[in-house]
Amino acid sequence: MVLAVLLRPAPEQTWIKGDAALLVYRSRGTEVEQLQNGAIAKAGDTVQLAYVRARQAYGAIISVDGAGRVTLHLPERDGDAARLVRDARTELPHAYELDAAPEFERFFLITSDSPFPVSIALDAARKVAARGNTARTEPLALPKGFEQSWFVLMKAGP
Repeated sequence: MVLAVLLRPAPEQTWIKGDAALLVYRSRGTEVEQLQNGAIAKAGDTVQLAYVRARQAYGAIISVDGAGRVTLHLPERDGDAARLVRDARTELPHAYELDAAPEFERFFLITSDSPFPVSIALDAARKVAARGNTARTEPLALPKGFEQSWFVLMKAGP
């Protein structure tokens, strides 16, 4: 993924308290649309990631693509997980341009009640990414006390 310009904020929405959620928006010219899990995307699309945190206070957002690459989105550098903002839609500081990786781009939101090293989530993502096409559907093998949600973009051909 390549760093891109920030998208305009999406319209405010009301959230129901519950599990954390991962949100993905796409920019097309002046239009910003919220995507649904399983949406079709293509190389060159600019996407903005956001999350809504409900219970767990710490988290990381990681992606795995059809080429087996793993990318850390939140925090921006390996180290400790980010402290998540509670009960609000929070956009990551940068939007991203999708690269030409085939088949899919899958984003994971990994959360915990306690601070944790992001390397735990990155290692689990690398193991899933190494399995090829099952990386599109297989959950991450995380230690007890972690929760995960994911969002898959299906990649259209050129």
